[in-house]
Amino acid sequence: MNKDNMIKEVAERATDILNADCEETKYKITKKEVEAILSGYVACVFENLAADKTEKIVLPGIGSFTAKHVDERTGTSKLRGVETKWTSPAHDELVFTIKKSVRTLD
Repeated sequence: MNKDNMIKEVAERATDILNADCEETKYKITKKEVEAILSGYVACVFENLAADKTEKIVLPGIGSFTAKHVDERTGTSKLRGVETKWTSPAHDELVFTIKKSVRTLD
């Protein structure tokens, strides 16, 4: 599923969810609104984890995002028969942990 199809389907499902509870007013969630919400969520995840590496940000029903510190690594590579040394500096990585209850798609 590409990005446009996913956003369209989320808009349709969110519209159905909102309209299931209300018989008088019919809501219509647009693709533009879904894109804005997803962009806001992504910005929230990155900004909050950059500010506080110990924080855990939940994606309801699926899992959570955390930051993980990775120490500096060094090694050698023998690509094409030439031995070269490499270094990967210490850095923080974004980690997503899936809830146990949704690990299988059954």
